[in-house]
Amino acid sequence: MAIDTSFSTRAIEAYNTQFSKSLERLSTGRRINRASDNPAGLAIVEKLNAQLKGIEQAERNIRQGMGMLQVAEGGISTIGEALGRMRELAVQAASGELTAEDRAVLNQEFQELGAEVGRISETTEYNRQGLLEGGSATNIQAGPNAGQQITVAAINVTPDALGISTADISTQEQAGSALSSIDTAIERVSQEQAKVGAAENRFSFAAESLSVAAENTASSISTIADADYALEAAAAIRNRILLQSSVSSLLKANTEKGRIINLMG
Repeated sequence: MAIDTSFSTRAIEAYNTQFSKSLERLSTGRRINRASDNPAGLAIVEKLNAQLKGIEQAERNIRQGMGMLQVAEGGISTIGEALGRMRELAVQAASGELTAEDRAVLNQEFQELGAEVGRISETTEYNRQGLLEGGSATNIQAGPNAGQQITVAAINVTPDALGISTADISTQEQAGSALSSIDTAIERVSQEQAKVGAAENRFSFAAESLSVAAENTASSISTIADADYALEAAAAIRNRILLQSSVSSLLKANTEKGRIINLMG
């Protein structure tokens, strides 16, 4: 009488493999640990991981862009305050009861403030890049894919751009002319502030959108790649029971085979 134990041996190997996979998934927390686990799923996960990294970097770009705009806004705001004081001095100098000496004193402060406007526009920078001297627009990569950029228009609030580089309040007539120039400059600065504020709002919404996209992408990756602990725990218990049963059956078959051999001997 022949007792075939090959089936039990194959069963033990199969159950042991499944039991080991369940333990691996429980220990790593991932359903896909190698390409053989799910080739198509792994390919999708790799693409989604790359997309997620791009989204996260784009969000960091946006945050840095917002920091850049805040620096620019601070410089523009300070220039606006200086222009406000310059206008006050021009109004005072335009009054006829002042002497030439009085206007000379006022003009000294006026010129110092004009020089400070120039200094601020020249030295306000982010990452060693000037922000208030015009130049070219700044493109912020605001998405994980090519072409997903937000363009920030160049800002120019230098004395030349504001039209105050030659302003002077040494005489009553010059003070009147300077007053008109200052009003134009203040209007220009207000427009630049509005432009920066609009860009900041856009960046804020873009960052929020990217944050939601990152969360959804991470959730998709988790759905595909992460292990279901309850399911894997149940599978591990089932495979362990089947493995133990198969081992027991094999041992019993081997024992019976040994008895038969002894009887035949």
